[in-house]
Amino acid sequence: MSEAQSDIVGAESVYGNIWVREIVYVNKGDVKSGHKHEFDHLHYLVKGSVRLETIDENDVVLDAQDYTAPSWIKVPKEVFHRMTALEDMTVGNCIQAMRDKDGVIMDTDYEKDLAQDTESQKPLEFKL
Repeated sequence: MSEAQSDIVGAESVYGNIWVREIVYVNKGDVKSGHKHEFDHLHYLVKGSVRLETIDENDVVLDAQDYTAPSWIKVPKEVFHRMTALEDMTVGNCIQAMRDKDGVIMDTDYEKDLAQDTESQKPLEFKL
């Protein structure tokens, strides 16, 4: 599958033990490429619409669902998936619990510099 311009990562924010990353799809057809996460998380679609596809390790589509904002999208752990914008200027937010290097959910405010401490704190993504 050829992919259009990649997504634009907007603001990243941490409050308490919640990490949020904004994703902006400028053009219809823009894609957040296939990847998976170590833990379940939510994606809140703020504006526009997306197609969420679950895919296998060979990039074969197993399931596809379309969502229109406002929508909460559940993203299960260990499942390869990709999102494709169905409209220009589609905006969503990935929302995940902050975890320590052992995967334990943190129970205090994160006070370090997120930009300098990405390896142990950001949710992990695995590319196809």
